[in-house]
Parts: sequence; C-alpha cells; structure tokens
Amino acid sequence: MKRGRGRPRLLRTGSRGRPRKIYTDVPENEEMAGVVEISVKQALSSAQSDEWRAAIRKKFNSLLQNGTWVMEKRPQDKNVVGCRLILCNKFKANGELDKRKARLVARGLRLGAHLRQNDAGRRVIS
Repeated sequence: MKRGRGRPRLLRTGSRGRPRKIYTDVPENEEMAGVVEISVKQALSSAQSDEWRAAIRKKFNSLLQNGTWVMEKRPQDKNVVGCRLILCNKFKANGELDKRKARLVARGLRLGAHLRQNDAGRRVIS
C-alpha cells in the first residue's frame, strides 16, 4: 500500500493534543486515472497545439457566455487581479488520453474583499 493523493482526514479523538491524520491508501499495483499539468508555452509549441487552442477557446467562450465577467477598460486608480491559464491532460483509468482541459485561475498574493480562497487553495471570486 502506498499513500494516495489529497489531504489527510483529521480524526479528533476527544483527548488532548493534535488530531490524528488518516491518509488514503492505494494498492501499489493499481493504476489510477490522473491529471497532468503542462505549461502554456510547452503546449502551444507541441504537435497538439490545435487541440490546446480549441480547449482554451472553449473555456473562454464558456466564461463569456456564463457572464463570469464583462470586458472593460482598466480604471487608472484601481488595482487589477491577474490570472493564469492552467492546462491539463486528463487520462482515463486505462491510461488513454481522455481530453485536454484549460482553467483560468486568479493569481496574486493579496485577497481583497470580493475574493476568497476555497478549500483547494485557489482564489475564487465571490
């Protein structure tokens, strides 16, 4: 058995001291479906750049259609929260490539009043 992905669950026993951590165990010989992140520069210079561009275009179009934001000119007296594109290869359980996926994540060290951090540590606009 080897330790699986993710955060451990905390077991609070009611006694004094720190809670015990319970990790997810995965059999060593079992193959898992997974996600592999790839840099934007590497993805767009690869032979599959058309597939990556389609994934990025699909993500931006869905964000615009859902009304996630509206394009505006930047006010001179306001700070802007930057963003970063994360590209992932998603694989099936048998190891085949399932799909290419793009995500847009806000970045920055400061969280404003309209930003909060979700459980995965990503910044989310509320």
